[in-house]
Amino acid sequence: ADVDSNQDGQLSFADGDLVVNEGFDLWSGSPLSIQMRAPLDEQIISPLSSLVSAVLDSGAAQTLEEAAERVARMLGLNHNGENVLSVLRLDLEGTLDSGNDASRTLLSRMAWLHSMIAQGAQLVAGLVGESSFVVSRELFLFLAQRDARVYSDCSVVEELVRETAARAAST
Repeated sequence: ADVDSNQDGQLSFADGDLVVNEGFDLWSGSPLSIQMRAPLDEQIISPLSSLVSAVLDSGAAQTLEEAAERVARMLGLNHNGENVLSVLRLDLEGTLDSGNDASRTLLSRMAWLHSMIAQGAQLVAGLVGESSFVVSRELFLFLAQRDARVYSDCSVVEELVRETAARAAST
């Protein structure tokens, strides 16, 4: 497969995403139940990188930095997108072990994001008879199009499931 889709001689997020559809979550040891993505030039694929990738794919941001800033706002983080980029590019366990409160908050929000997407994907997949991997991508895209804080907003989860089920059922 030719990965350099824009033929510029470099591998970059303009060429697409890294995609994981199966394997194990290194943190929990559980089998993956959602599709996760990351821009090609990133090193770690996680729910956080999946949301950053969805923000880029939706056109809500044009650069990786803008997407990271948007994700930081969405997750209610009280700092700029630089910390989101640092987690995309660094060892997550090392970041957590650093004892940095901002990193711990970011990682807890990433765990919340994973849980919400995984549970929502299983629910919607059961309702519409679609794979949770396909549905999880739709859930990430739905979140990416919101320009509001999504963390700890229960109505977001309800809207997320309702809208994704309706969209999946119509295809």
